[in-house]
Amino acid sequence: MKQAQRLVQEQVHPRIISEGLEIGRKEALKFLEEFKISRETIEKPLLVSVARTALCTKLHPDLANQLVDIVVDAVNIIRIPDKPIDLHMIEIMHMVHRLANDTQLVRGLVLDHGSRNPDMPKKLTKCHILTCNASL
Repeated sequence: MKQAQRLVQEQVHPRIISEGLEIGRKEALKFLEEFKISRETIEKPLLVSVARTALCTKLHPDLANQLVDIVVDAVNIIRIPDKPIDLHMIEIMHMVHRLANDTQLVRGLVLDHGSRNPDMPKKLTKCHILTCNASL
């Protein structure tokens, strides 16, 4: 937009600028259409590369490199073939008493509220869990 403003100041007609932007948009979309890869052919190394590129621009490189495999694994776990990926199936829990370097992927359900009674067991197997977003 800054370049468009410069062109207007140089007395280039706005119609010419908008036509040029439209031609650029069409060329960019044509390139992307040729360059894209179907979901079935995407392999893990490519996903790791994309995740690393995205995370390294937003986080400290050490933390970003630690999170790359976690992010790729999380998305692959919830992916259902022939359906769009629902990123609401992934939840990031901020643990106040933990450091960023302690980040880990939990394949399952995390209930971080502690036991309600000291006599409750610390670990259960083969149990059924109900989670509700409404009060009972």
